Amino acid sequence: MFTGSKYAGIVSTIIYFGGVLVNKVILDDDVTRFQKLAASLLPQVALMQGSGVFAAYEGTGVGLNASTASTIYKDYSFNTALVMLLVDFFLYFALGLYLDKVIPSDFGQRLSPCFLCTPSYYRCCRSET
Repeated sequence: MFTGSKYAGIVSTIIYFGGVLVNKVILDDDVTRFQKLAASLLPQVALMQGSGVFAAYEGTGVGLNASTASTIYKDYSFNTALVMLLVDFFLYFALGLYLDKVIPSDFGQRLSPCFLCTPSYYRCCRSET
């Protein structure tokens, strides 16, 4: 996708700060829990929301432990952040595997974007006789 590391670094920085801006937007009090969960599909948002809950508990002297991790603070909990980070991991892992097959590269053959929908992809190398 990127031929030079310079362009990849620029694009990744823009994507990172875009996620930070999304987090700034959802810090408003009128944002619902569902909207925060949807925004948490960006790992930056999940990490920053979880850090905010962590800082709130540690700052008040209550502390974060197993009994307070699931307590909702400003429509978010620390356990929610951990679960969303795990969901993000599997989501972006699957997306990376898919894009590795679809985006052309110097090595290997590019597959159609709809290759997961074709029955021939799921057939093993067996020949029908």
